[in-house]
Amino acid sequence: MLSHGARLRASEVRQIIKSGKSLRSAAAPHVSLKYMQSPTFRAAIVVSKSIARTATERNRLRRAAYNALRELAPSFHAQAVLFIQKRPSSPLAPTLRTEVQSLIGSL
Repeated sequence: MLSHGARLRASEVRQIIKSGKSLRSAAAPHVSLKYMQSPTFRAAIVVSKSIARTATERNRLRRAAYNALRELAPSFHAQAVLFIQKRPSSPLAPTLRTEVQSLIGSL
């Protein structure tokens, strides 16, 4: 899980969604990314109700994505909003981790 200081605030998320650059990859069908270059790493995860109906399921997906981002934080210099767009077979499956890593690695 990312520390609170490494997470974006709601106003920052809106700013990035409005004016950030988009990134999608065929290698990562479950996730997409909006980002802005920054000297420090900060991130947020967005999971829609259409992807996971209950808050428990959405939080489980969010925690799995935050764990994947935490490993990449030292080498990634941007503010990013990660969108989970399709439900993976299991949030604990390595597919979500590899997709997040491949998407950010393509920057």
